[in-house]
Amino acid sequence: MCIAIYKPEGYNLTDNTLKNSWENNPHGAGFMYAEDEKVIIIKGLMTYDEFRAAYDPHKDRQLAVHFRIATHGGINPENTHPFAINEQLGVVHNGIISNVPCPDAKWSDTWHFTERYLKPMS
Repeated sequence: MCIAIYKPEGYNLTDNTLKNSWENNPHGAGFMYAEDEKVIIIKGLMTYDEFRAAYDPHKDRQLAVHFRIATHGGINPENTHPFAINEQLGVVHNGIISNVPCPDAKWSDTWHFTERYLKPMS
């Protein structure tokens, strides 16, 4: 199952926590934060070093961090979380979204759910 972490502003995740999260969920990572009333999403990080290079400049911010283990869809940058719903909202989750049709095997259940249900509601 994926790892989704809420990290409060000013709280630091330990190197051990980040490395352990990556090692147990090595199919890509990403994170998001709010800035100027918009959600900023950094995703598609496919190596631990790439993740740390992107994460470290933002590590003091309030963040939602996600480490993926693939259950549906390909192992590719596009299937990493967070997924943008609109300019002010993104989503990460932990687990499988059941009963969501996934006609294109390239895309994850979360991608299909976001495209089919969340974006049209926003």
